[in-house]
Amino acid sequence: MALPSAERTFDAVFGGLALARSTQLCRGGMLAFYRHVDVDKELRDAGREARVATDGAEIERKIRVDLHEVSKEARTKAVGVVGEDRNFADKLLTEGKRNGLELAEEQRTELVSLRKELSALCVAVQRQSNEGTHDCQCLGNFMADAVL
Repeated sequence: MALPSAERTFDAVFGGLALARSTQLCRGGMLAFYRHVDVDKELRDAGREARVATDGAEIERKIRVDLHEVSKEARTKAVGVVGEDRNFADKLLTEGKRNGLELAEEQRTELVSLRKELSALCVAVQRQSNEGTHDCQCLGNFMADAVL
């Protein structure tokens, strides 16, 4: 449900985003932690899967155009906001631009696809490093395409 324009205040928008972000990172971190420390391979694999799922959800959150537009509106309305609050809002808006929220839909879709692929590859490389296999074949064509 979209937040009505009259209720798009600095606290409602940026407070809500900060709380959601912190909750997601905390819960995802607790689940993914096991991929590093547990002796049971199944639990380590489950931790890796949790990390991939958490990363995917974070990528999806970062490319939500509707949240970016609401954030811009709330930042514009927030005339008296100073200090860390203003810095936080400005950083979120900058992060949105860097995440491609002001790109065309087609370019944004391609960017999301590449980020998800990169995230999965990072987890695979980390798994191989932790298990001592050091076989970087998991990178496959991604690195070959990136070099071109």
